[in-house]
Amino acid sequence: MFPHESRIRNLTYSTELYADISFSQKEMDDYYEENPVTQQREKKVKQVIKEFKKEKVFIGKVPVMLRSKFCQLKKFNEMQRVKNGKDCSFDQGGYFIINGSEKVIVAQERMGNNQVNVFAKKPPSKYSWQAEIRSQAEQSNRPPQLFTMQMKSNQKSKNTAPGPRENSSIYCTIPLIREPIPLVILFRALNCVTDKLILNRICFDCPDDADMREALRASLEEAKII
Repeated sequence: MFPHESRIRNLTYSTELYADISFSQKEMDDYYEENPVTQQREKKVKQVIKEFKKEKVFIGKVPVMLRSKFCQLKKFNEMQRVKNGKDCSFDQGGYFIINGSEKVIVAQERMGNNQVNVFAKKPPSKYSWQAEIRSQAEQSNRPPQLFTMQMKSNQKSKNTAPGPRENSSIYCTIPLIREPIPLVILFRALNCVTDKLILNRICFDCPDDADMREALRASLEEAKII
């Protein structure tokens, strides 16, 4: 069958897929054998291996891309394809025919999991910076959980991103809770209560890192009521 016939009859332009199957089965067989020393029968286990082989087993059909090496048009030249009405001279191929409709594979991109991505936000957004991570356990089929952190825009300079010494509060967004939560309050909900303990968890060198302590000052002062 040629692609043109598949379009007219609303069929799928496909090919049959065969595989050579090799199957090995191990069985444990019990038997009794007399011990020459004790003159008693002892139970032993014998391993029996059975192997089966079968060639060219039909396992299904797969669609064929037009103009690929598995396509029926591959064995004809350009003139033969056009002369016999099997193909159009302007057809570039590279697509599939599924139930008479032409389908093409479209590449899609998605964000990588378990990686921190930081974005600079522009006005009129009330946040100047946003960091997010999509957490997913390895070899898990569950959808990734999105965790985001936003830094509020500085009130004195709304049109510029805040520097490391500017006081800006940091908020977090966790799954199943729509409202953003202040960073320090989230730490206290996770049993990190004191400001010193929170700073030690965030800063690598807390006593000597003045820039990080200054960047977190607004978040600590905002959460004093909790």
